[in-house]
Amino acid sequence: PSVFALSWGIAGLTATAGGVIWGYQNGVDTFLNLVGLKVFPVVILGGLDSIGGAILGGLIMGMVESLAAGYFDPLVGGGTKEFVPYVFMILVLFIRPYGMFGHETIERV
Repeated sequence: PSVFALSWGIAGLTATAGGVIWGYQNGVDTFLNLVGLKVFPVVILGGLDSIGGAILGGLIMGMVESLAAGYFDPLVGGGTKEFVPYVFMILVLFIRPYGMFGHETIERV
């Protein structure tokens, strides 16, 4: 249990340091929470228990956003790169409910 507490503590410190650096470089405003919303489909796509999956999920979501902005924005007038990652995440979760690289955990109650 202490290893889990230590890992959560390190993750919290890393996230805090990243937030402070981001806020210092780009400024803090009301749209800063959109960065956190962009991370959600990346982590779910890669799998909650896979670090490599989260990295690969980030690359895949970056490509999906870029392709959506390039192909769909001229057709509909823009704004598709904000919601296409969520649509892609839902489609992947229909096929693999635990993410692309997550492990299926079965617990008996």
